[in-house]
Amino acid sequence: MLHKKMAQGKSEKQRLGFGMLDTKEHNARVFRYWEAQDLSDKVNEGQSAAAETGRRSNLNTIRTYRDLIVWQKSMVLVTEVYKLTKTFPHDETYGLSNQMRRCAVSIPSNIAEGYGRNSTPEYLRFVRFSIGSLFELQTQFEISRNLGYLDNINGESLYELSREIERMLTSLARELEKRKS
Repeated sequence: MLHKKMAQGKSEKQRLGFGMLDTKEHNARVFRYWEAQDLSDKVNEGQSAAAETGRRSNLNTIRTYRDLIVWQKSMVLVTEVYKLTKTFPHDETYGLSNQMRRCAVSIPSNIAEGYGRNSTPEYLRFVRFSIGSLFELQTQFEISRNLGYLDNINGESLYELSREIERMLTSLARELEKRKS
């Protein structure tokens, strides 16, 4: 199913709002938001922030975790994993199928939870959890393929989507790590 969606090209991605920003531009927007958060923290603490007020205009680019492309793509991955696991044998309902669903759901959930913490170290911690869940899911794709539950076409499409999410999360973690130090 996913390979058909991916073959539809840019129009499908544009309709969903994906693919509009490259990873670096996306990360730049995220970090402008976090800089604005730091500015508001200084204002709340009574410190003078007059020199930094120019940054406030960047706040409107990323308002919520739902604006993060990596979260949006992770949500697509969750949907595709649920569709895939519906086709697994009944005896896998509480085994591999359940574990794959839990891993997939964990990825965007941890992104959202970390984003909501309003602390760079906490956000980084939850992004790392997301990366761990993604690696676990990629391993389960391999297991599914080895057991014959996942064909090469759907398997390759899902794996490529997961690799794209992996690159985005890794880049985000690297930038958060820089900001943390």
